[in-house]
Amino acid sequence: MFTDVQNVARIRKALRGAARETTRALLYTVSDPYEIIDTLERRYGRPELLVLSELENIKRMPRMSDDGRNLCSFATKVANTVAAIKAAAAAAA
Repeated sequence: MFTDVQNVARIRKALRGAARETTRALLYTVSDPYEIIDTLERRYGRPELLVLSELENIKRMPRMSDDGRNLCSFATKVANTVAAIKAAAAAAA
């Protein structure tokens, strides 16, 4: 549905942080989005590291307060972590 140029623009808009730094030159020099995706897969395509990273993020969260004020935030983070782990497992299969 999208052209290659549109897909590169969408990738450029979506990437942040280390992923953006990894592909910085490609984002403005290539017109084939698959080159960018291949670069990201080479760098981040290790599902086991994604799982470990997600678990570390959970461990670094602040402790729950006794009144449960941050329960919603905690539940959202856990749900996102579970979704990421499921996606990593599906990609590895």
